[in-house]
Amino acid sequence: MPLIHKDQPVDFCTDVNGHLMCVGDLDYVLSKLPPDSKTWYHEITPESFFHFHRSPGGGIFQEINGLNIHKLSESGLVYSPILNEINQWLPMGGGKRYYFDEESNWILSDQGLFFVTLQEKNEFLPVLKSLPEERTSTRGLIEIGNETLLAGTYAGVYEFNTNSLRRGLIEYKKVESNPNCPVRYIHGFQKSRFRHSAVIAYYNHIHIDQLKTGECYRFELRSHQISNIWGLAEIDSSHLLVGSTTGLFILDLQTGVVNPFFLSRNESQIDLRGIGINRITRGLYDDTYWVSSNKGLFSIKIKPSQGLYEGIVLEKLLPETPIHAITMPGENELLVTTMNKGLLHLQKSNDGWDIIQEFNTSNFLATNRTHSIEMDEKGRAWLGTDDGLYLICLDLGIARRFDTKDGISHNEFNRLASLYLQNGWMVFGGIDGYNFFKPMEFSKPGDSHSIGINALKVNYE
Repeated sequence: MPLIHKDQPVDFCTDVNGHLMCVGDLDYVLSKLPPDSKTWYHEITPESFFHFHRSPGGGIFQEINGLNIHKLSESGLVYSPILNEINQWLPMGGGKRYYFDEESNWILSDQGLFFVTLQEKNEFLPVLKSLPEERTSTRGLIEIGNETLLAGTYAGVYEFNTNSLRRGLIEYKKVESNPNCPVRYIHGFQKSRFRHSAVIAYYNHIHIDQLKTGECYRFELRSHQISNIWGLAEIDSSHLLVGSTTGLFILDLQTGVVNPFFLSRNESQIDLRGIGINRITRGLYDDTYWVSSNKGLFSIKIKPSQGLYEGIVLEKLLPETPIHAITMPGENELLVTTMNKGLLHLQKSNDGWDIIQEFNTSNFLATNRTHSIEMDEKGRAWLGTDDGLYLICLDLGIARRFDTKDGISHNEFNRLASLYLQNGWMVFGGIDGYNFFKPMEFSKPGDSHSIGINALKVNYE
């Protein structure tokens, strides 16, 4: 190998795209030796090479959000946690400089040369944030076709053109309410299984909107002591299962009659009146449902009986635990968001359901109040909580937190406000708008993030 120029002081060298790159700290001269070349090329490193520098007496390293960082040493690249090595130098005076090569992901400082795997900037696209004279607390999402997303807020309904996400932006407009069915304070939406092009919206009332004709049918339920509807399921074309803060009910859409919906188990009746119902999720079969409540999680089966319907409790899980959302990563698995125990990962065994993983304030989460959850194509869970959005790798048992410093609109997220879109984007809503992002472009949580223990076995027990 030819000698580098005699006037070029060298601190560190490494391979970059087949070139040997050496950096000296006197004038920050960059020297390159191309492959199969016998000649070194030297230049004062151009300003475009540098991404950040710290002037004397101040500055922070906010520009670099490292997922993993390695330090170049005599033995090669050695793992180096960014929080423990680089950031600790920043409060010190003396005019240190920290340089970043955007193309090659190298940071040069007077403490050494580092290679960083970086998080992309502007990964989150916040929408409806801080609208004037609007309450943009969000709940309710439903995708209509391939290009339209309806999103509920306390101020009304917005329509998003999801096709515009290809350009890195989102176009939207506020939907004008039908005078016969004024819509505010949305809790959730659901596509009708039995009415073509119909959407059911719910909050303190229920609306059935025919999108193509503009017709709307409204059912006022407050007179039946039903308020704050959080769960809904179509049993057939004439009956809705309605879950609210005051219990579980069944609504006859033809007559408008509402009755409490009683559940039975082992010949004993379970009355859920007065028990808050937080969500109703379809089970693996058409006649089965998961009912999330403030008193645990119920698996029920609904069957006709003498012209009516009755519910049979198949299983009751996590008694006395307030449950919000559930999702099923596998046929015999459940992910359950709770209001006091974080996220629970359950697996079915011969003896029932076992908790095999817990994500809470004892290991990863900043709060135990968890709300919305979605699964991406890599089998990872995205979790909206009262304090941040989390990416959770179930196979590794680790998590990564995102907050307003990462570009989301607010740290507090809502229930019934998340959806995985057909175009590969994901959206989570909170108390200040919605956040769009591409989940598959996020790497798995690395060792440089929070580490905790979510399971401990001694002697394999």
